[in-house]
This record gives sequence, structure tokens and C-alpha cells, in this order.
Amino acid sequence: MKSVDSFDPSRYPREYVASVGWKIFLGLFGGGVGLTLPALAVWMVLVAPSPGRHLIAVLALFAMCAIPSIFLVYSAVSVFRYKVVLAADAIEQTGSWRPIRVERNEILGYRMMPGPYGLGVLQLKTQSTGTKKIPLWFRPDELFVSWFGGLDNVDRDEIAAAMGEIEQDESLGATPQERLQRVQQARKLAQVATWSGIAVAFWFLLNPRPYLPLLFAMLAMPWTAIIGCFYSRVFTISDGGRNTVKADLSRLLLMPGFLLMLRAIQDVHLVDWTGLIVPSLAGSLVMTLLLTNVAPVIRFGNGKALIYLALLLPYWGSAIAMSDVVFDQKPAHRYAATIVSKRFTTGKGASQYFTVSLWPGTSSNREITVSRSLYRTHGTGQSICIHLHDGAVNLAWYEVGAVETCG
Repeated sequence: MKSVDSFDPSRYPREYVASVGWKIFLGLFGGGVGLTLPALAVWMVLVAPSPGRHLIAVLALFAMCAIPSIFLVYSAVSVFRYKVVLAADAIEQTGSWRPIRVERNEILGYRMMPGPYGLGVLQLKTQSTGTKKIPLWFRPDELFVSWFGGLDNVDRDEIAAAMGEIEQDESLGATPQERLQRVQQARKLAQVATWSGIAVAFWFLLNPRPYLPLLFAMLAMPWTAIIGCFYSRVFTISDGGRNTVKADLSRLLLMPGFLLMLRAIQDVHLVDWTGLIVPSLAGSLVMTLLLTNVAPVIRFGNGKALIYLALLLPYWGSAIAMSDVVFDQKPAHRYAATIVSKRFTTGKGASQYFTVSLWPGTSSNREITVSRSLYRTHGTGQSICIHLHDGAVNLAWYEVGAVETCG
């Protein structure tokens, strides 16, 4: 973004509103999806109930729908009320739940993080109220940038400080030039590792063959990031709020978990998913504690460690569930079950379901996911075979086959 060092108060006040693109996007998509999700949750629970659905599953469904719905509807309303006013002596943002006004003489420094289509965030470091954040739902023009002329640019100051830290770190090389060169090489290596990891992750998600090598590669990525930061000061885990010139491995740390979760949902059928809660929390806590030792910006005191703790939960839940299946070498227990009802969903995530009668370990009829071929060849009243496995880490899981496979 263009840098301006002079500020002319006679050119203000000036008013900015959300761009037309963001009004259309958040108004139609945000409002539409935000209102549809609660209706979908009500329909799934009340209109199309599944026999044996546990209360925790119902509550989780409502929570998964309600949280994004509130956010989307709030964003859809706010974007039409949003306004940023630059006065000669202050900046003010209205339209959100909590309006913001900052006097210009209170600003110690600023940072603008622009994104595509005018999306961005303006961070203001103030003398009395700490850091204030203003969303930029418009594309800042020259007058907007000029308003900050003469104020400290936090991005520029942080980059200069980070460069100075590298130049003075004798563990990275004999001379400042050698140290900076080593960091540049590490940045290139981190980019190659990140893009390679993304390629492997989508390969595993879309076509997981060979399964085990791809799974091991996915599980190794976060540990590679942590070990890299532990053994070399040229690598770091970014918190997203501070500039660094070191090689950032945060994407390699966080990206695998969410794609592993999507793969696990398709491949793993646990009898009780709630058994993952405690070990997933424990694993995430251990990894977060390791992060606090290799990444100084991540601390429980500033709340950032709690964010990483939550972001690592999909990795640990998926890793435990998939390991429970992949490394289970014990023979399965086979039980015949009767199909009570069947249904299917259409669209991109089309799935087929049987509601089947009791088998050992269940207390009521249960809805299970089945293959398309099994769904086509079996109807209500027929029998199928449930292959029940103990699990490598004692989380029972099952497979479904034709009744002939029960032997």
C-alpha cells in the first residue's frame, strides 16, 4: 500500500461505507445461510429424527448450526450499517455491536492488513485503551492512507526490529549478511514444505492411495513444524498478529488437522464418538505446551495458546480415530442386524443410511452409513452383517457388509 508521510487536516472529514460487493455477499450469503442453518437443525432433529440419536449429538448439532448462524446474520446486518468516518482529530467506526472512536493524538501506531476485494483490518495501538481493530469492508484510497501520515507504522517498525534481531543473532552465522542469507534459505524451504504439505493433504482427502504412507505424512506435518522450530531459530510459528522475517511453519502445523477430519468422517465409523473428547483434549494440550516453548508469541497469558489448543483439536481427534482403525489387528466380532428403515441424501456430499436393529453394545436402533452398492441391493426387513472391532486404542468401531460375511 502507498506510504504517505504528511497529514493535511483540511481534507477531512471523510466517510466510508462497505463496498457493494461485500453488501451483496454478506447480505445474500450471510443472511441466507445464517437463517437456513437453524431451520436445517430443527428439521434434522424434529422432522427427520434418527432412532438412537444421543442427546449430546442433538446438542452438538444445534451448537454447530447456531454459532455460525449468529455470526453470519450479525455480519449481514452490520455490513449495511457499517460506516467509518475520518475526522481531522479522530477516526470512528459505527454499525457494529460496539462502536469504536479513537482520537488521533491517542494513536501510538497503526497497522493496515489489506486483503482481496477491500477486506482487511486496521489495527490501532492507543495510549489509554490498548489495541483497537476496525474491519475494512472497503478498499482504502489515498486520502484514507494519508490520514495516518506522521504516525508510526507498526508493520514497518516490527520488520525493522525483526531484521535487527536476525542480524545480531550469532547462532545463525558469522556475519549479518550470512545470517540474513540463512533466513532467506529457510523461508524458501518453508514455502516448499508448506505447498508440498498442501498437495499431500488434498491428495489424501480426494484419493487416499497409498493410504498408510499418506496418513503418516499427514500425521508428521505438525510435528515437523514443532521440531523445526525447536532445532533452528530461523523457523517460527506465527500468531498472525506480529510481523516476522523468519520462516513461518504455522500452516504446516494447522492445515493437516482440518483435512484429516474430513477424511476421518468418511473412513471411520466409531460406535461412540464421545470417546475421543478426553484423549483429543489431552493431546492438544501437550502439543500446545510444546508450542509455548518453541514459539515465544504463543502464551496462555495472552490467550493465544488457548486459540491454538482449539485449532489442534481436529488433528488429535482425527489422528486418534484413524489410528484406532488402521492399527487394529484384533479379529472382528460379527453380528447380524435387521434393516428397520433406509434413507439417502443427495448433492455433493451424498450418503446412504440404514437404521438397523440392536447389536451388542447398543441400546436402541442405530442409523449407520453404508456403501452405495449395499444400499441398492438391500431393503427394509433384510439382514446385514455388522463387523464390530475393539479398536487399537479401545474405541470400538464397525464395518458393514452383506449378511453372508457373518459366516
